[in-house]
Amino acid sequence: MQFNWRQTVSPEDWPLLLEADPSKSMIETYLKQSELLEVRQEGHLIGLLVLKQIEAGISEIMNLSVTPLFQTRGIGRQLIEQAIAHSKERNDQKIIVATGTTSVGPLLLYQKCGFRVEAVERDYFTKYYREKIIENDVYLQDRLLLSQEFKN
Repeated sequence: MQFNWRQTVSPEDWPLLLEADPSKSMIETYLKQSELLEVRQEGHLIGLLVLKQIEAGISEIMNLSVTPLFQTRGIGRQLIEQAIAHSKERNDQKIIVATGTTSVGPLLLYQKCGFRVEAVERDYFTKYYREKIIENDVYLQDRLLLSQEFKN
């Protein structure tokens, strides 16, 4: 597997981006100010992480997706670990990520990577998304903000 940071978005990225966030308009609000970490196997894109520096010293994982065939193989964890290392290299003090309260798999993965729940944003998905989102047979309404602080 090959991991590579890049600045530009390509058409092949969109299926993965939309897998993690069903709103193309929401994705477009952060892509231009973000870096993308791709993972390829035999030239095929199999995973993508979008990282944005939201203010001095704080980066946010905006989007993370691995193609279904390659899920549960530790690729998501490797993407997160590389994002954490990248944030530390640029002297960030903190990295954050937000996920839906019904996103059980991602929530567990982030916690396994050292993130802790910082806040609940009630009704986030009902306010900012036009379509109703059903995940794991539950109506998604609230968003969890998780963070990991770095010690200097």
